Parts: sequence; structure tokens; C-alpha cells
Amino acid sequence: MKASPLARLILRLYPRDFRERFELEVVTSMERELEGHRGVGLVWAWLRGTADLLQGAVRERNRVW
Repeated sequence: MKASPLARLILRLYPRDFRERFELEVVTSMERELEGHRGVGLVWAWLRGTADLLQGAVRERNRVW
């Protein structure tokens, strides 16, 4: 399961300046996190990564507002 499409979609929730600075790093980090996982482990890694990105989006938006 590739992280890029999902990570890029969730990154749209982040402020533009954050995306411009960190998009590549975030996507690469999530893809590295998923490497080596298979089956249920892959699903859990994907869910953790998604939850982290969503929590980060909320934190960044609160910081900017």
C-alpha cells in the first residue's frame, strides 16, 4: 500500500506554507514507516500514520488560527 496519494490528500488539510515546506518529507516518512509491513501489520501502520497526519493537521491549523 503506497502512502503518497493518501498522505498528499491529508496534507491538503495543513496550511499551505506547511505543505510547501514539508510535503516531501512527510510523504517519504510515511512510506518508510509502511515498508516491511505486511497484512494486518501494514493496515495498523497505515492507520497510525493516517491518525498522526490528521492530528498534525489539527495542531497546525490551531497554531495558525
